Amino acid sequence: QAPRVTPLLRLERKIFSSWFIWLTSPSRAGDPQQRDFEKLMTEVDGQLQEAKSIAEANAKPSGFFLGEAPSIVDCMFAPFLERMAASVPYYKGLVIRGNPRWPHVNAWFDAMEATPAYQGIQSDFYTHSHDLPPQIGGCRSHPEAQPYADQIDGLDGSWRLPLKEGIEPANMLPPDAARRQAAERVIYNHKNLVPFALRAVGTPGFPPVGAALSDPRATADLSFSPHLDASLRHTVHALLSAPDSDTCPPLSPGLPSHTVKQSLAYLRDRISVPRDMSFSAARQLRAHLNLIIDSV
Repeated sequence: QAPRVTPLLRLERKIFSSWFIWLTSPSRAGDPQQRDFEKLMTEVDGQLQEAKSIAEANAKPSGFFLGEAPSIVDCMFAPFLERMAASVPYYKGLVIRGNPRWPHVNAWFDAMEATPAYQGIQSDFYTHSHDLPPQIGGCRSHPEAQPYADQIDGLDGSWRLPLKEGIEPANMLPPDAARRQAAERVIYNHKNLVPFALRAVGTPGFPPVGAALSDPRATADLSFSPHLDASLRHTVHALLSAPDSDTCPPLSPGLPSHTVKQSLAYLRDRISVPRDMSFSAARQLRAHLNLIIDSV
């Protein structure tokens, strides 16, 4: 399949350019920019179908752009197909993952997600959708995208227990393993998480930075450290003792409701995948932070 490499790399640059221009430009659902992107997605799907046919003709397994194993072509496509799958539903209302129009693209994602190397670097829709605008100067939304944006941001109840499947596949870790990973990450980082979350009730940094979820110059109100420490301990307890239950274990008396709610929400909204943990663990931690927030 070596002769296919150069044309595939050219196709990667074409779909990247189409996505980038569409994402950052004012547009309407179904306009020429969207049609161009969808046409190139279909071309990518066709190339993956061709790779599968070649592999089957030679009695070999398939799943990747050049057959049975990841190659330089997969490495070039992966970062941007991943970002497309996250940002296009969030900003433009077009779902890629699970869309029957592109079955071979979805089979490629499944194959990539089965490789340990990719599992360690894959991000989630929320992280990509919020870290793209400050990197590229802003993204332009379609009104039709709002339900998907709400789901990705957890505003439709998707970040509450019991967790439900949405437009983003979440089958990488079993729920019990995901809860344990989330709990371990909080325990390991708890000394840093307390002052970080207390930025929510401290003093905003000056001058502000361009990323909405970033405030590295903020000053935390450390007078509430014992209360935040207790709240994070309750979060870990819920993760480990009440799997998938929407009933909160008993909380310590005297927790200041407003401070705890604001601080845990600040932390929840800044969980980054894969920097902090896997997507499966992040789903669990976001939901269990909401459990404490709703109960305090």
